[in-house]
Amino acid sequence: MRKFWSAAATVVSLSVPMVACGDDATGPGTTDTQLDTVFNPDGIEVDTGLADAADTTDTTAPETTLPDTGDTNDASDTADTTPVETADTSDTTDTVPNDTTAPDTLEDTTAPLDTTPTETVVPEGTSAQIQALITAATGAAVPVTVAIQVDNATVTMTKPAIAVEQPGFFIQGDKTGPAIFVVYTGATAVVRNDIVSFKATQVTLAAGVMFVSALSNLDIEAGGGDADLLIQGVSGVDLVTSYDALANEHVSFEGEINGEFAFAGEGYVSAPITTDGVATSGEGLKLRLPATLAASLALGSGCLVEVSRGVIWRFQSSTGSFTQTQPSVYEDFDIFAVCDGPRLATATAGSGTEVILAFDKAVDPASITNAATQFTISGGLSVSAASVSGNTVKLTTSAQTAGTSYVVTIAATVTDVADRPVVVTAQAATFTGFAGLVKLIINELDYDQPDAAGDVGEFIEIYNPNDGAIDLAGYKIQTINGEAAADPKIAATYTLAGMIPAKGYAVIATTPVSIDGQAIAMRFANAKDNIQNGARDGVRIVTTAGSLVVDALLYETPANADAALLAFGEGTPISGGESSDAPNKTLSRCPNASDTNNNDADFELSATPTPGKANVCTVP
Repeated sequence: MRKFWSAAATVVSLSVPMVACGDDATGPGTTDTQLDTVFNPDGIEVDTGLADAADTTDTTAPETTLPDTGDTNDASDTADTTPVETADTSDTTDTVPNDTTAPDTLEDTTAPLDTTPTETVVPEGTSAQIQALITAATGAAVPVTVAIQVDNATVTMTKPAIAVEQPGFFIQGDKTGPAIFVVYTGATAVVRNDIVSFKATQVTLAAGVMFVSALSNLDIEAGGGDADLLIQGVSGVDLVTSYDALANEHVSFEGEINGEFAFAGEGYVSAPITTDGVATSGEGLKLRLPATLAASLALGSGCLVEVSRGVIWRFQSSTGSFTQTQPSVYEDFDIFAVCDGPRLATATAGSGTEVILAFDKAVDPASITNAATQFTISGGLSVSAASVSGNTVKLTTSAQTAGTSYVVTIAATVTDVADRPVVVTAQAATFTGFAGLVKLIINELDYDQPDAAGDVGEFIEIYNPNDGAIDLAGYKIQTINGEAAADPKIAATYTLAGMIPAKGYAVIATTPVSIDGQAIAMRFANAKDNIQNGARDGVRIVTTAGSLVVDALLYETPANADAALLAFGEGTPISGGESSDAPNKTLSRCPNASDTNNNDADFELSATPTPGKANVCTVP
């Protein structure tokens, strides 16, 4: 470890009068038998006893000249160009630790500084070392090379390898932080309560999170720490505004889940929560955890959760315009939940012999052992089979009578995956016998614009091909994220409103989009980035009750994509080249409103956007 000293040179000042002791008593030219007693800072002038041609008294004050071996004429003394000094008083203290020049404790201010550290910096104390890492990463647009030693840090949590997210561990030195995440894929396991020391060689800032992205010389003292001593209770803290003070730190809190879980990165889900410190639910604070963990605990809206040990994570958009605090857990013993069992939300006839039940959380397939007795329907309708897919149960029934009202009732033996029974007050729903599905179509789409400000010109146009008006309240828009093609996700859901007239149009768009005055106009709540705009994405219209698919469109998706993704579209998806990532270009049905249930055949890239009216198919 480099130490810094403030050295002061000791200077002795001799005040000696110039005296000629018996010098040249008989005048010039005689033998000089006495020594001159004239001093300067470099030493004493020594008189060799030579006869001086003109030996006069030295009247010049002591000066920094070389010692004279023969005092012939003091005025001819040469300047002292090689000072012999204990310290150069013009030097200033060296405050830069990694300076390749001048190993002395006091260095010339003219010495060039070493801008590439060649030694490990070891701030005093674990917390100071972690803070040095955070400081190095703050505001960095690219990974930063460092050489910062971290000693005796406690591992508070480990983050598993899930999908594309990097695994590693969180470290902390003191209860009040700071803390940082360390990416780690080494063969030697690092677990909670280990004490670790290492040299960080790279730090990175990504999506609002600072972390150690490369390290060396990892030393592990297995089980040498106690991470429980570092847990901070933050139930009463505003976690939205306090992120910077709590980033990556070990916390506990209690809260309530106030919405449904949704996609939060491949392999993860999140849901809005409220706590004593954040009483209003919103996008700024969400509980994040592995999707498999959320499913195994049957978490859903209304669950009361107690996180005994978690960390404060964050997501930030690439532009920095959106930031979300994400208190996170990774294992089932980190969180305890008190939840009601599943609630039956809706029942919808999917066909003349099928009823679709939608619950607010996943139903355990193993709990359904006798469909005929666990699902009963009024009006003499019988149930012969039941299949479960997450929150949805599909019943096979005897033939329904179109337009007839039925009531389906669920037995208490139907449970969620945590063995909680159906809530008694939400175990029945009414539906109407199947009379056919009313068709609406996605007619035009602009999901991507090459604008530095982001996708601020997005819109989805809906067309009603029927002979009567349709209430849009019975439908909703879902956007599809197929980045993980084998496991596509519903990225967002948008409710619709208004009566769309026969052969009429409705548009949901961002504020800058000019919608034709004859169309039903709706606006996205967010100013931009409402529609998925990468490869393997899509959009679809579904019924509000039962989420029956009415129309669907996949774009930038290969025809040989995974079957799970292709199921979100119709026929062959639009090929990768037909992106609307260009000004004044949209994906449009050409001819207008044509529908053969084949995305690739029905849509073209048009150079003339027409939000709210018939498409003009000008192929660029």
